[in-house]
This record gives sequence, C-alpha cells and structure tokens, in this order.
Amino acid sequence: MADTLALRLGGLIRDTRRAQGLRLVDLSRLSGVALATLSDLENGTRDTRLSSYQRVFDALGIDAATLSPAPGTDDGTKGYDLGEAL
Repeated sequence: MADTLALRLGGLIRDTRRAQGLRLVDLSRLSGVALATLSDLENGTRDTRLSSYQRVFDALGIDAATLSPAPGTDDGTKGYDLGEAL
C-alpha cells in the first residue's frame, strides 16, 4: 500500500497537470521523467528520488517551498498540507 505522502504528492501532480491541460506524455517531455515513472508518481506507487519530484514540480511551476508540514505534526514525513501549493 502506498504511503500517505506519496499519495498526496501524486494527487498534487495529477491535479496540477490536469489544471494546466497537460497529458502525461506532455509532462514527461517537459520534465524529462519517464512516462511510466510519472504514472506511478501520480498513483503514489513509486518511491523515487527527490530530484525526480523536483523536475516534475519545476515543469509544472510548483514551488516546493510551499509544501510544508501540516500544523500539529512533529515530523516532516507525515501530514503535509499540500493545499497551499495548488
């Protein structure tokens, strides 16, 4: 089962991509990340390097600095509030 952070990041990527009218193949070309990898990222089923997420975020114009831990969480690996990034 995919972890919550991977699912939320994947949802952010998918929603942003769709809002910009991009297909997965378009985002693959823009980011240099393989199509299959993008699909897995959007579904939260791939554990990948931060650099791959950064390439996708850059291609979509997402500022990774807007991704911050949600209030009340002690560790940066859980409970991210991704709403501000949209």
